[in-house]
Amino acid sequence: MHAFINGVGLMAPGLEGIESSMPLLAGDAVWASKDIQKLSLDMLPANERRRTTRLIKYALCVAAMAVDEPNTKSSIAASVFASSDGDTEIVDKICESLCHSDVFLSPTLFHNSVHNAPAGYWAIATGSCAPSTSVSAADASFGSGLMESMVQLDALEADVLFVAYDCQPPPPLDVKRDITMPFAVALLLGKSPCDSTYSGISIDPLAYQGSAREEARCQNASLELLRCANPAARSLPLLESVFRKQAGDINLPYGNTHLLVSVEP
Repeated sequence: MHAFINGVGLMAPGLEGIESSMPLLAGDAVWASKDIQKLSLDMLPANERRRTTRLIKYALCVAAMAVDEPNTKSSIAASVFASSDGDTEIVDKICESLCHSDVFLSPTLFHNSVHNAPAGYWAIATGSCAPSTSVSAADASFGSGLMESMVQLDALEADVLFVAYDCQPPPPLDVKRDITMPFAVALLLGKSPCDSTYSGISIDPLAYQGSAREEARCQNASLELLRCANPAARSLPLLESVFRKQAGDINLPYGNTHLLVSVEP
């Protein structure tokens, strides 16, 4: 299966947008964690904007970066949203509510608790009626979401938007999930190249079987801390190859093994 990366969105501490992140991904700068500026969601109506959570803001911000042209939004045939744990801040608030004798669960908390809430807000923001899939696969969520996106692209013969994101869980949930930094990435995948194409990628759906290779690590050693801090950040070695215009194979976590992604500048 083959695709062209026609749009990219990226948001993490020290990586705010593709333009400012290019020196780091190209290996010309050293990464350092920085506080992220306020995330803007002007694409949403005011009522929905007030109800969004930090996780939803991350997902929508990178999705908007990847499809920054209005006509591109209408050409997307499907979207895939991938998160390892979903909105753990919402889960924590709901669990805390259930511990009280006078249980009151906010309707907003309830509808934001479902795993596909970011996909729903994206549909509201863009007015899209295209189908959407939300997946979760622990630390292999990026690889699993990419595979799902490539399969849909192969079947639909039209653009597919892939978004992967996670935020660090609050205590006491952080004891069970070692996610220490927020990270979100979006790829607009197309069957044909365009003026904004970054690279081509291919996936052999059978190549992962029996693969004994270790998962890819960052070429920029300073990014390794970030790569290991968030399941969505497992995308960093792929992004490095894309922006360094390097041909080669990237091994991504995928279930109990690895998914082989070939980068074709």
